[in-house]
Amino acid sequence: MLTDIDAIACNHPRMHTILKDCPFEVLREMEIQTFKKNKFYLPQGEMHAFVYIVVSGNVKVYVMNESAKQVTLDIYSCGNFIGEQEAMIQKPFSASIVSISEVTLIKIPDKAFLYWLSKDANFNQIVIASLCEQMYKLTNRTIKYSLDSVRSQIISSLLEESNGQKSAMIQKKVILDSVSSTNRSVYRVLNQLEVEGSIVISGDEIEIVDREKLWIDPERKR
Repeated sequence: MLTDIDAIACNHPRMHTILKDCPFEVLREMEIQTFKKNKFYLPQGEMHAFVYIVVSGNVKVYVMNESAKQVTLDIYSCGNFIGEQEAMIQKPFSASIVSISEVTLIKIPDKAFLYWLSKDANFNQIVIASLCEQMYKLTNRTIKYSLDSVRSQIISSLLEESNGQKSAMIQKKVILDSVSSTNRSVYRVLNQLEVEGSIVISGDEIEIVDREKLWIDPERKR
């Protein structure tokens, strides 16, 4: 197992940064696990006795809103931690986690994780930075969900997923999951945006064709 951990550190620069000063006692308690898409799942509201580090693949962090709609909070990839907040405060998971591709994870018992934090200043700083980044993203998403209209949420999600590219195909499901409203409302706004000429919908994919038109609200022009 230690040989496998060493291989991960050698093949993934981000993982090398995280693991380089890890105490031997913690390394011995680590377990490498691989899961297929949708097979790694940690439900919201339950206690879990392990922290995970994503080595490869992607996992989705999401919550269910009052309408029982799934709302995506973040997508984790290599170097992201799962369950570190809950391990430190001994609380149930505040969100659900599911693999959205094949993923490889390092599994660490909570006790070993906390010991690692106390002994490794480099790791401590990495975890603090990770928590700050999560808080920053969550604050922005909270503003988006609480203050923005459904239309504004959809436009923000479209632009975020396009990553500034002039031509990018965006999965419709990603937009549905990122907006705090019913799917019916999301579809209505998407259809309206297509009629206005700012996007084109092709099956399960959306393409932005006119970014300037996206921000023109026809209701305000009247």
